[in-house]
Amino acid sequence: MLHSPTQLTVTRDGATVARSLSLRHPAALAMQQLASAQELAAGDGTTGVVLLASALLTHVSSLAEYGLAPGAAAEQVLAACRWLASEPLASMTEAPDEVRGAVARAVLSSEPQRDALTSLVLSVPPHALPRLHVLPVAGAHVSHSLLVRGVAFPRPFAYAGHAQLPRELQKPRVLLLTCELEHKHAKEYALISVSNPEEYGDFVAAEAAVFRAVLDAVCDAGATVVLSTASVGDWATQEFARRGVFAAGRVPSAVMRRAARVTNAVPQATLRGVSSAALGSAALFQQLDVAEDAPMLVLRSDTCCEHTLVLRGGAEHTLDELERSVDDAVTALARLDVGGGRVVPGGGATEAALACRLHDAKLSDVSPAVADAVSRALLHLPATLARNAELPVARSVARLRHALAAGVMWPGVNAAAVPACVVDDVRAIGLWDVADSKALALRNAAFVAASLLRVDLLLQHPPPNESEQQRAQRLSDERARSKRIQRKLARRPHLPGPVV
Repeated sequence: MLHSPTQLTVTRDGATVARSLSLRHPAALAMQQLASAQELAAGDGTTGVVLLASALLTHVSSLAEYGLAPGAAAEQVLAACRWLASEPLASMTEAPDEVRGAVARAVLSSEPQRDALTSLVLSVPPHALPRLHVLPVAGAHVSHSLLVRGVAFPRPFAYAGHAQLPRELQKPRVLLLTCELEHKHAKEYALISVSNPEEYGDFVAAEAAVFRAVLDAVCDAGATVVLSTASVGDWATQEFARRGVFAAGRVPSAVMRRAARVTNAVPQATLRGVSSAALGSAALFQQLDVAEDAPMLVLRSDTCCEHTLVLRGGAEHTLDELERSVDDAVTALARLDVGGGRVVPGGGATEAALACRLHDAKLSDVSPAVADAVSRALLHLPATLARNAELPVARSVARLRHALAAGVMWPGVNAAAVPACVVDDVRAIGLWDVADSKALALRNAAFVAASLLRVDLLLQHPPPNESEQQRAQRLSDERARSKRIQRKLARRPHLPGPVV
């Protein structure tokens, strides 16, 4: 629970916690941006990527006590993580059946209404995920949420006569406006002299005739639904209601853009020369009373890829948390579709397997000490899962390493079980992570850790008035020193195993 002088936030989302913190230290700001970038690209793994980056910094920076230069360590960390993300991680990917449901349930695992939210997210067609709009409406249980194929939005400002407007129209013709549709007296723009009340009455009648001709032109074009970003006015609303045409004003610009994509209508900036070619079409228009104080306007279409998820919830902070969780699940499924449906086991199993492979690998551009440090950092994630599940950390990590050494493929931590435990195969309990998201987290964490390790090199300036010969000699000395350090680290005995 985060509290500020103006806002109270109740959340279980790591990215929301990181984004809500007021930070000044450059390293902390880098971690905050790392969490935001991971959430934006993958929708999941924000806490894990921050834990991995901090663990890499902790274990790799400790090698400086043995004389390893931070710049050389940063390059080797990047090389090790690139190798992990390209070869071992790629060989671990699978494409099992029902993978979409497993990924959605994994992302929504912290929500009490996980099953209902999973069904909602899975009901969205895969091609519509990038354009899905989530519309939160308070006042009901999450099971009362509904998915609209088209655009749905709260009813804007209600003018006099809105109760007489039609509530449902089959195959409406839609006119989108960015100008006012309101009767304004000419006295606001001109000075007119009249000598008797009859002349003033004639003038008012002429004004009304001009405005009525504008409404006639709109109706003659075939429009049955009129939406405008500007004001519509009471008179126009009542006239349209008598003619069986729905009209709404002060519609947000974002809603107008989505309505234009759904109906293929061309927004008009003037009412002169309105023709049927500028109108759009939809399958159905409805006014829905989703809540007592939140009537909705819905434009449904059978051919568009626009979908709106009307998400119901109780209190405002609960609804905000549900919206964040649904958005993360949608982003994760979209990332899964982009990656060809490839997944890797969750529950810390992938990190433990990667740590084992890197610890045993002999990479030419990564020293054994740096490989050992990166392996320790990878094991920090299953150790954190065990700690959060109130399991003995050292014993749980030792059991993971023992299972991997015995040839068990995917041991991991099942934190959702009662009680929590370490299982031999997390695939059997349906714990999956998106492979692209895992590779992205690995690369991003390595990049941030390497950037912070190289901060001294980034701020270092060459000596003033250095000649080319002196610069070449200085670089040669630095390379020779780096090779001596690597030979020293190669003779250093390995620790018995990754430390958590």
